[in-house]
Amino acid sequence: MRTVTPERFEIIKLSNPGAEIQVRNGEEVVVIPTYDATNDVLGEQVLKLDRSAVPEKFKPGDVLTHTKNGSLMNIVDPIKAMLKIRNGPKSE
Repeated sequence: MRTVTPERFEIIKLSNPGAEIQVRNGEEVVVIPTYDATNDVLGEQVLKLDRSAVPEKFKPGDVLTHTKNGSLMNIVDPIKAMLKIRNGPKSE
């Protein structure tokens, strides 16, 4: 069974307004209703909802390792990185 994240479910919900989250056999699943016009058959597509696969977002102060060359990268806040901190009226 394919798995989707909650963020992906929001995208699915935009294209299929009838999609919903249900609990089946103790698991959360995303149910997308389908319709086959040639055979006049209603059906559904079921996808497993995986909340544990949600990655954490990077925060300023985190240090990451580059995947190719192994160099360390500091995550900084772009606003604070561009602004100089002034301690007095004549400090440069």
